[in-house]
Amino acid sequence: FCQNTIALPEIVNYSKQVYNAGTQPWAIIQDKKGIIYVANDEGLLTFDGNFWRKYSNTSSSTIRSLAIAPDGRIYVGAQGEIGFFEAGKNGVLEYTSLNNLVPDVEKDFTDVWNVVVYHDAVFFRSFKKIFQYKNEKITVYRDISWSFLGTSNGELIGKAYNKGLMRFENSSWVPLSTKDSIPVKAQVTALISLNNDSSLLITKKHGAFILK
Repeated sequence: FCQNTIALPEIVNYSKQVYNAGTQPWAIIQDKKGIIYVANDEGLLTFDGNFWRKYSNTSSSTIRSLAIAPDGRIYVGAQGEIGFFEAGKNGVLEYTSLNNLVPDVEKDFTDVWNVVVYHDAVFFRSFKKIFQYKNEKITVYRDISWSFLGTSNGELIGKAYNKGLMRFENSSWVPLSTKDSIPVKAQVTALISLNNDSSLLITKKHGAFILK
C-alpha cells in the first residue's frame, strides 16, 4: 500500500501450471469475441478470460504461428504441418490439415514461422518455402531462404535471401525496394505500418528503419 495504484493496469501472470501446456508460447492473437489464441509447444491454447483449453493438430506437434481469417478459422503453422481449426457442431474446435494439398515434391518443409491472411488467400512461411492457400489449392514459392513474411500498408511483404524485401503482386514476388535499402544479412523481425506510405521495419541485429 506504499503506492497509489489508481489508473495502473492490473496485470495477471499465467504460469504453465495454470494453462497446463508447454513452456514456450510462440504467437498470440485475439478474435472479435475476445477469445485469446496462443501457439504453444504442445498445441493451440484458447483463453476466454476464465478457462484455458488445449487443442492438438493431427501430428500433435509444436504450433509456431497462427492467424484468424474473416470467417473465424484459425490457421496455424506447425512443424512440417499447415492447417486450420474451426468450431464443430458442438462448438469445440476441430483441426483440418492442409498437407494433403501440398504437392508431394514440396512436402519436405519444417517449422512454419508466419501465417498471414491476405485478401482471399492464406500464406504460410517456412524456411525455404511460402505456401499460398487459395480456392482449395496450394501454390508454393521457393527460395534459398525466406526469413520474414508479413503485411504493411495493404501489401504482403517477404524477405528473400540476397534479394532484399519482396512484394507479392499478380501471383509473383517482385522487389519492394533496392537491395541496399537495408543490409543484405539483416534478419527482419517485424514490419509495422506508420501511415499510408511509411513502415517501421525492425531487424534482429541491424537496428530499425523507416521505409517510405
